[in-house]
Amino acid sequence: MHNITSITVLNTRPEHQSQHLTELITQKGGVVFNFPVMDIEPICFDTAETDNVDAIIFTSVNAVNYFSARLIEAGVLTIAVGPATQKALREKKCEAICPAQFNSEGILALPELQLIANKKIMIICGENSRLILKDELGRRGAHVTIIDVYRRKKIKYDMSAVFPKILSANVNVIVSTSFESLINLMEIFKNTVHREWLIQQPLIVINNKMKMTAEIIGFHKIIQADNATDEAIVAALCVLVN
Repeated sequence: MHNITSITVLNTRPEHQSQHLTELITQKGGVVFNFPVMDIEPICFDTAETDNVDAIIFTSVNAVNYFSARLIEAGVLTIAVGPATQKALREKKCEAICPAQFNSEGILALPELQLIANKKIMIICGENSRLILKDELGRRGAHVTIIDVYRRKKIKYDMSAVFPKILSANVNVIVSTSFESLINLMEIFKNTVHREWLIQQPLIVINNKMKMTAEIIGFHKIIQADNATDEAIVAALCVLVN
């Protein structure tokens, strides 16, 4: 993989999730300006809803972090949306399967979820997450329960103070890793001058929905990473540079 010594990345991941991506970028010679656009906070939920399930689906690392592994009964089919989520579960002594495509569509393609009539399936996710999983699994006859274990909270900035620092750091590429973070980013950069600067910077996104939204917003150059992993994001940065 090529070096990326010519770039300074605006890393918009939540603060507690930004370190690994920052390390990968700096190892390749890049510079990082950490600029979280949201925070994550836990939500209380009814643990009684977690009893006697046939399968549990975790849609993110945050879903794992804010759900107790002790609530996962032995023998229950456990599914992680991607390798980072799978790793987080493994660190909690819980083995999970992972689809080849790291999204809802990949989960729905798993052989284990094709014949699921009358099965009880629990989806662990964040507040206001996509409902494609719930809807499609329900159409297949499963009884689906959504457990929201965290919510995303916008972070506010005094851009009159922060924007000059971003310019001084010579930021020349933006990384956004969720649809909501992209929307928050645009809200933070709502000032006309700030917004015009932002959309002129190359933008790395992780899925087609984000790419299409960024095109509508008016970003001049958008690169879609192969998936949501930090490694794929760094690979996309290498494509940008080379």
